[in-house]
Amino acid sequence: MSSQMTPEELAQLPHDDRGPQILAIHWTLTAFATIFLGLRIYAKHLTGRNLWWDDWVLIAAWVRRQPSSYIIKQLIESLPGYPSCHRRYNHQHDRRKRAGPSWLGPPNSRPGHIP
Repeated sequence: MSSQMTPEELAQLPHDDRGPQILAIHWTLTAFATIFLGLRIYAKHLTGRNLWWDDWVLIAAWVRRQPSSYIIKQLIESLPGYPSCHRRYNHQHDRRKRAGPSWLGPPNSRPGHIP
């Protein structure tokens, strides 16, 4: 017996994915942290005060968080439970981007194409 599920069986499975909610919460908190840090630095600049060690720690943490945000986004979108419509769109978009303009024809028919 095959362990592969048919598309009909997959459609019957529950689709209670939390990925979009996690991303929404993550990006909301990211926006809040960015606004807070920006206003803090702006207030220091406005009052003519220099940045102290705690400000630099906050800036370093914010910079360090940027790659983590990208990794979290990629991990959530690559999980099997992530809505397939998003994955399918991204895959088609990437394929179109790699293929180039349609008026040039298929990628393997272009001059200089190495199979």
